[in-house]
Amino acid sequence: MISPVTADGDVDEEGVRQVVDHLAEGGVDGFMALGTNGEGPSFSLSQRQRLVEIAVEQARGRVRVYAGIGATSVSESIELGRDSLERGVDGVVAHLPPYFPLVPEEMVAFYERLTQRIDGPLFIYNMPPTTHMSIPIESLEQLSKNPRILGVKDSENDLERLKKLIDTFRGRSDFAVFVGPAVLGAEVLAYGAGGVVPGSGNLVPRLWQRLYAAARAGKAEEARELQERLNRVARAYQGGRTLGQGIAALKAAMAAKGLCRPAVLPPLRPLSEEEQRSLREELATLGVV
Repeated sequence: MISPVTADGDVDEEGVRQVVDHLAEGGVDGFMALGTNGEGPSFSLSQRQRLVEIAVEQARGRVRVYAGIGATSVSESIELGRDSLERGVDGVVAHLPPYFPLVPEEMVAFYERLTQRIDGPLFIYNMPPTTHMSIPIESLEQLSKNPRILGVKDSENDLERLKKLIDTFRGRSDFAVFVGPAVLGAEVLAYGAGGVVPGSGNLVPRLWQRLYAAARAGKAEEARELQERLNRVARAYQGGRTLGQGIAALKAAMAAKGLCRPAVLPPLRPLSEEEQRSLREELATLGVV
């Protein structure tokens, strides 16, 4: 889930409520607040706590709510994890602390430390584009033996790795595999992934729910057609942009739907008026706005 903010960088509480309603009404099974598209690490601790509080309150049990607790400081991740669970989230999601390169033994020790200090469900978040580290599948298999670790969201855009990951945990009802790269959604769902966590799900949640249902039902042609349509939507705001610029464009797209402001948190910058106008026109041709 994106994180609506004001031009001054405060949490846009009304925007958060509108986006939560939009996702719930769009049929999603759950959403992750304060992840990558949610600009989680750019918020202050108190802002993250407030956003989670609003999201849980607005969800009203209609959908599951997960909170990203990734941070450079392990102590901050622990505090965020405890606070988020106290506020009622269904689980917390942690990527590796960026800055220092970690070896596999250090990665495992990090997640074990979190489970020792956070009393609740934890999901691992493998996000090499921002952490610049890939968690080995062997390390994930080791961590899966911890009863407090319920699964992984893997955002490594490597189909062979993802298939190996799915194969590793196939038949394991105690460890879920969720996939981040939206472009691989139909393929990984058909292969057995537990779900996908797509940024474009903010814009068109109903389309993603249809793709999920088609893939689960073995309707390959329908799933492929929906995937192609969703890829066009994603290219409209991601094409030719960096990860951060793509987040700003996604915010602008959500603003075009009247769901929030186009503001982002520093160091990201919002799209210019001209860029926003061009994006609105492209989204209109795709029937998104």
